[in-house]
Amino acid sequence: MGLDKVKYVDVVLEHNGQKIEVNNVKLLRTRHTASRQFTIPKDVREKYGIRPFDDVTVHMIIPRQVHLHQRIKLMNKFKTEQHLKISNTQSGH
Repeated sequence: MGLDKVKYVDVVLEHNGQKIEVNNVKLLRTRHTASRQFTIPKDVREKYGIRPFDDVTVHMIIPRQVHLHQRIKLMNKFKTEQHLKISNTQSGH
């Protein structure tokens, strides 16, 4: 993913069909691999009812270093894809 030198990201998640945007999340390093991980902040977990072992889909991870116009473009693309996904679901496709 190219996140090896990135410290902070914005994340777009989905839980129970609800899109959740979390900004300025610190990426943590695992001890023995190049994997990265993050913790969903407690206030976000409480607000959206996210509990241990719940399924959470990560749709997008955007490094904070990405320029503003690129961030807006990525978010607009995601919102368009979500709209198409909802429209297709409602029309029975």
